Amino acid sequence: MIVLGAVVIGAVVVFGQGTDFLEAYDSPGGQLVLTIVAVLYGTGMWWLNRLTRFQRAARILSVGELDR
Repeated sequence: MIVLGAVVIGAVVVFGQGTDFLEAYDSPGGQLVLTIVAVLYGTGMWWLNRLTRFQRAARILSVGELDR
């Protein structure tokens, strides 16, 4: 997900230069919206990363320390 998002953002930046598509982000309001979108995207990626981490369950058959 992160790599796909980075590729899409990179393609928009590279191929969108000089077009009407990115013109909306030239104003201060557009920069504010772009910042909000970037923060929300970053927060979503962080949250998705956290959701994929699972704690391991305790082992059912574990071997204790042996006395020698």
